[in-house]
Amino acid sequence: MTTNSLSQASSNTRHIVVICGEPSGDVYAAQWIKHWHQHQPDWQFFGLGGHHCAHTPMHLWQRMDQLSIMGFWQYVRNRSVFHRLLGQTLSNIKACQATAVVLVDYGGFNLALAQQLHLAHPGIPILYAIPPKWWAWGKWRHARLRQDTHHVFSFLPFEAVDLAHHKINHTIVNHPLIETIASSCPTLTHDAQSLPSASTNEPFRLTCMPGSRPQEIQGLSKILSHALTLTAQTIAIEVSIILAPGQSPATIPIQSTS
Repeated sequence: MTTNSLSQASSNTRHIVVICGEPSGDVYAAQWIKHWHQHQPDWQFFGLGGHHCAHTPMHLWQRMDQLSIMGFWQYVRNRSVFHRLLGQTLSNIKACQATAVVLVDYGGFNLALAQQLHLAHPGIPILYAIPPKWWAWGKWRHARLRQDTHHVFSFLPFEAVDLAHHKINHTIVNHPLIETIASSCPTLTHDAQSLPSASTNEPFRLTCMPGSRPQEIQGLSKILSHALTLTAQTIAIEVSIILAPGQSPATIPIQSTS
């Protein structure tokens, strides 16, 4: 996302609200805020974020480090907390005279915020980066994106077809992780022909990205371990696991066979 994205939302954009609640979204939002501030130093940033956003020129209303939840029952257990935070956030958006709101991932909270913000302040542009994965579950959510947001920014090219089908304004942007990997591993190639063939002894290189939320990692670890074990029984593999910021190998209970 560039400063042009926000400038198009309002010719006089100066107060930008950014809402993110998950570790990965916090990382990306912090990168964008630093980029925007570098190009537009007079812009002011407000909102919800975590450790990384706290180290940007952003006025944090609430640290979200401990509020990342996943699943219906976890939401139910924390419902009162989120309803209170939702009301406070709406009040803060009005008080800071926001001229654009950028929602980053965090679908359960951000979709609810977008709906109420659109009803209460229809003149404020709402931009959604990393939209909810409606194609995996909750297909009703694409209707919410169309009704309650002005533009969606997606990292996944295949989402473009569905976004266009549902008449959702959207732009496909490069995933920040690609640039991070490219800078740290310049020898990596995207050329499919460079993959080893089954007739060679060179292992296939697999990368696992188990997520950034502790409960997400716990829930997927057994499945990933089983999948890697089955794969290793068929072909030689070399496994790498990408850790989210703040994680250590001890927090990833994935056993792989290589």
